Amino acid sequence: MKNGLALETADIFEDIARISHFASQSLSLAKKKEYAAYYTPKALSEHIICVANYQGGKLGDKGAGGGILSASAAARHILSASKKPCFISANEIIPEIQQFLEQSYSLISRQAESLNKMFDYKIAGDFLMVAGEAIAKPYGDYDSIIINPPYFKISPKNTFNQIIKAHLGFTVPNIYSAFILLSLHLLKPKGALTALVPRSFFNGSYHKSFRRYIRQHYSIDSITRYRSRSNLFKLDNILQENVIVKFTKRHQVPQITVFTCTDPDSEPEHNMLLPSELLLDNDKEIFVLPADHDELNAYKRIKEMPCSLADYGLSISTGKVVEYRHKQSLNNFNIGAMYIEAKCLDTNYDTYRKKHSSRSHGNAMHINETTLPLLLEAQNVILLKRISSNSDKQRMKCSVLRQSDCISDKVALSNHLQYISGEVLKDTQFSLRLARYLSSPDVELAMRAINGTTQINASDMSLIRLPFLSEV
Repeated sequence: MKNGLALETADIFEDIARISHFASQSLSLAKKKEYAAYYTPKALSEHIICVANYQGGKLGDKGAGGGILSASAAARHILSASKKPCFISANEIIPEIQQFLEQSYSLISRQAESLNKMFDYKIAGDFLMVAGEAIAKPYGDYDSIIINPPYFKISPKNTFNQIIKAHLGFTVPNIYSAFILLSLHLLKPKGALTALVPRSFFNGSYHKSFRRYIRQHYSIDSITRYRSRSNLFKLDNILQENVIVKFTKRHQVPQITVFTCTDPDSEPEHNMLLPSELLLDNDKEIFVLPADHDELNAYKRIKEMPCSLADYGLSISTGKVVEYRHKQSLNNFNIGAMYIEAKCLDTNYDTYRKKHSSRSHGNAMHINETTLPLLLEAQNVILLKRISSNSDKQRMKCSVLRQSDCISDKVALSNHLQYISGEVLKDTQFSLRLARYLSSPDVELAMRAINGTTQINASDMSLIRLPFLSEV
């Protein structure tokens, strides 16, 4: 660590990154998991800082960790030609991590002093403690906020949720969406929030009210998407699809910039300026994020198809068997209902084929009062794996389970499978044609625009439009 007042530009950013790395290393695995304290790697922080384009004024960093985001943004500003003062208001809930924040901001203070620039900072604890006061106001006094918030589920009865329920009429399902919402409330008019967050709030019913609120009160200006979900937090082994979203407190701009990168070490491979009305789909109340023009055009084509699953009397559901909860009811002796789990579904075939897996939980489920509600009648259904590997180039690979494939009158499906059911599927040829359509390249690309690379949810599948019956 350098102690001189004037550091070379490259040195100060390296020192900030080193402090953040030490902060991360100081936490036990248990502590990291408890607080979801996974700190931003240097390369990724550089992308975030570039998107944020902080121009001075009051800067927030909520869940700051070692301060790599706010300290780097402040350093970049102080080293620029601007004379505008910089003030950081940071929050960090883990007391022992605050010392690392102090080190980062001390570097900035010395750099600012050497250049005769104005800089100050304040460090506080739990960010959500200000929720009651902040939510009650129409806007705050922050020019810019940059966050990489924690990620874990919170109950509707959580204190923060009770506060926003009273003021805004809805709750949020995850702590990261709470951080986004509160940060947005702290912005002054035309203030900006840049957030590294899971993509999961873009779609699904749990975040529907949250998305609607954003659409009504804020603008999404840009989104950065990464093709891989495994290389953003490699050191912490986090498999979560994250995006960088820049919000501004103003009416929605007509076009949104979409950047697509392979990983944080690469330059954007695509830079698209797309209509906000397309990406922020008002009809379906989801946010769509194509990685390139192939996904964009496929999504447009699928969106224009004339029919829905419901038009054919079809429904999509998630299998009901959670293996670890019902392990004692599963067996390998074909006793009871036929059991199908995702890892044993061979998707190389149009019709159901079982493949061997040493990690299989069994091939049948005992039928009793506990398991009976989990079962469905043997019938023609279309099966699809809900969760895919990041390396899978094709996730929309459907297989038809025919009634004749079932070795019992009842079937149990793992909750890692989605299944489509309905009377029209009694026609096996139609089932096969529909499965092939859903496995087509266009549907694959459209689904990636709808929900990314993590998993295929029933609500996402319901958005896939179909041709007329005679054309399937």
